[in-house]
Amino acid sequence: MERRLGSPGQPNKAQPAPEKPVAPRKPASRKRSRPKKAVDQSPTLQRIVEALEGFTHRRLFLAGSIPAHKLNGALRSYAEKVKREDVLLLYDGTVFGGAEHGLILTGDAVYWRNYLEDVEHIRYADIKGVRVDTHIVVDNKEIHVTMSGQATTRALAEVIRQMRDR
Repeated sequence: MERRLGSPGQPNKAQPAPEKPVAPRKPASRKRSRPKKAVDQSPTLQRIVEALEGFTHRRLFLAGSIPAHKLNGALRSYAEKVKREDVLLLYDGTVFGGAEHGLILTGDAVYWRNYLEDVEHIRYADIKGVRVDTHIVVDNKEIHVTMSGQATTRALAEVIRQMRDR
């Protein structure tokens, strides 16, 4: 019996493809629910932690927990001569989180840039006075802490005072 095209018959059985070995999957990574602890436990960083007295804010980052894109944005924008490893505290004062304006504390100076204003910095040794008005006022220069409340402004002012007085 001859089999013709279109005539009923047994369909050709396709050979199953050989199975490929499957590598074990790594578990999906999860975002940290808590910020990493500061890596640098220098006495200066410890002084900042003590001055904050447990105060935290979602825009405030200590050394070892500063997101790279925020640190890069701040260094490019208002602290070009600061080395990454010298940044002990960063406050991101931007709306969208790029840190192009805000505040950086190092072991010897405070650097800041207010929105639509020039870059400023001052060494702690040169600071004569720190007070809180609606902003932090360091020797009659304002540091705007715009994306958070007065508690953050007061906490940062206290840290600057402690750094000056050490």
